[in-house]
Amino acid sequence: MYSKSGSLQDSYEVFEQIPFRDNVSWTSMIAGFAEHGCGKQALSLFRDMVSAGNKPDQNTLTAALGACSVLQSLHKGREIHGYVFRAGLGTESFAGGALVSMYAKCGALAFASKVFDMLPKKDQVACSSLVSGYAQNGLLEEAVVLFHEMIASNFKVDSFTISSALGAINSLDLGLQVHTLVTKVGLASELSVGSSLVTMYSKCGNIVDCSKAFDQIDEPDLISWTSLIASYASHGKGEEALQVYDHMIEKGIQPDAVTFVEIISACSHAGLVERGHSCFHSMTRDFGIEPDNRHFACMVDLLGRSGRLKEAERFIDSMPIDPDSLVWTSLLAACKLHGDVELGKVAAEKVMELAPGRSGTYISLSNIFADVGKWKEAVEIRRRMSRIGVIKEPGWSFT
Repeated sequence: MYSKSGSLQDSYEVFEQIPFRDNVSWTSMIAGFAEHGCGKQALSLFRDMVSAGNKPDQNTLTAALGACSVLQSLHKGREIHGYVFRAGLGTESFAGGALVSMYAKCGALAFASKVFDMLPKKDQVACSSLVSGYAQNGLLEEAVVLFHEMIASNFKVDSFTISSALGAINSLDLGLQVHTLVTKVGLASELSVGSSLVTMYSKCGNIVDCSKAFDQIDEPDLISWTSLIASYASHGKGEEALQVYDHMIEKGIQPDAVTFVEIISACSHAGLVERGHSCFHSMTRDFGIEPDNRHFACMVDLLGRSGRLKEAERFIDSMPIDPDSLVWTSLLAACKLHGDVELGKVAAEKVMELAPGRSGTYISLSNIFADVGKWKEAVEIRRRMSRIGVIKEPGWSFT
């Protein structure tokens, strides 16, 4: 009872006082620890149970495998798999589903798939675990194929499985397939699924369907609204992001710190300086949210992108908290954009002081010098980078 209510300490104290512990008491305690993220304690109890001569049943083994999943311990999971096999339970549906889940959560998809294929009867737990495992490990086509088979077999598909698959998808074709399947089973209006669809379409660059997915959600919460704002912001649609924000406020949804990061960023990318200022000041005035370095960095970016570099510098000087490397990096990026060498040097030195191992800072400053023809200074920055052992980070491509 205590382990179910979350009072693990009370539960364990009661458990310790039991003179003759049966499987129910052992299993309840092991499951309690596992469900509360205490995998080590759960497995320690499992070992004690076996050492005391008790024979774990299917519920005990499921709880122990869950503890391995919490720890993402493939080694421990395989040990318990061996115990399951020796007990002759390997093909039982409960054990198979728990094993598939454990291997998938530990990233061992080959093992998960092999166990799954050996099951005489595939259940919802096993299918959902493997779909989520495939998706979270980048095997998206396999996830979609299995997801389709689940629906064809009339398995009940839960929102967690769908959200896991959508969260990993960055291909519009695959995303559309999943959306079609989700609509068939009537889950597109569920909060977590709808929010995942919004994020998926945004990642795939389809802002129109992103908005349509949001409109399907029965009762959008703050996370859903913020996801849509972020989607518009990331695609340079500041006016649309602001319209969503205004509509959200009209609906009585209170923004949080993350919402303001996204909305100020939207203003920055759209060049809406005055509206960005207004949103920034409304944080504290209207909603009692104290800005942190993320918001200050967005404001510096807002001013810097529009060419107001000196104003951005004064803004940093007036901050009530110490600016971190993110704030100075925003100023450095603006200096590179507008070719301000002197202020760029100041910003770069601050970043080097706060985050000395970041190669991008040296490269940005070197490029600022190179852009205005100061080749000697550009080369010296590269040499300085080499002297202190800063290694250039590998580049990223979003194409």
